[in-house]
Amino acid sequence: MYIDTTYFERCINTLKKAHSLLLNADPERIDYDMYRSACIKEFEIILE
Repeated sequence: MYIDTTYFERCINTLKKAHSLLLNADPERIDYDMYRSACIKEFEIILE
């Protein structure tokens, strides 16, 4: 039985990238909020 994990892997990569960008973003800028929201969204998708 083959389980396709392509979407799962893409979500993990997106989460890693958003987290990396979040760590380098200035908390006073809108970019920080966007990256934080992306991290939360991707984490929720992975949990589902």
